[in-house]
Amino acid sequence: MRISRLLTVLTVCLAVTAVHAQDNRPLLTSGTLDRYLKILPDLAAMAKADANTFDMRNMDAIKGSQLEGKFAQYLQKNGWKMEEFVWISHKISSGIGYLMAKPEMEKLRAELMAQKQEIMSDPDMPEATKQQMLAMMDQQSGGPGALMARLDAVTKELTPSELKLLEANKERIITVYRGIGE
Repeated sequence: MRISRLLTVLTVCLAVTAVHAQDNRPLLTSGTLDRYLKILPDLAAMAKADANTFDMRNMDAIKGSQLEGKFAQYLQKNGWKMEEFVWISHKISSGIGYLMAKPEMEKLRAELMAQKQEIMSDPDMPEATKQQMLAMMDQQSGGPGALMARLDAVTKELTPSELKLLEANKERIITVYRGIGE
């Protein structure tokens, strides 16, 4: 899948570099997003060209590899610091993942709440049975609920203006992601 290949490349970047302290991290701006989307296809091509010597599934393997050096050199030549690029990559990938998944997760959460309400309002069901059913639903729905909590945590890493920027550019970003995959 194209997007998963891109996200793997971005994860490689994340695995290589320690990120600055929270207060030193750059904000995602329109100009930064433009610069990021412009350079991303070149980085993906570099990773693809190096596929014979680098296993994308082993993220630790990039440390000290030629690919790490190539990435760092190319980024520097194009006005990026590795740490800045990694942080911006993280923000964009997390934000787009959030924007893509949130509507479905909200729909699942609403359906779950409606089912719970239906159980609770059933006058013919004994209270003990209601509690057992609700407990089973909570246990089984831990996946969507837990995922929604992780998705909501993303918004703590993004300012409202960054999230708005990503939302406004969502299709453009996804188009670039799809264009550089396999």
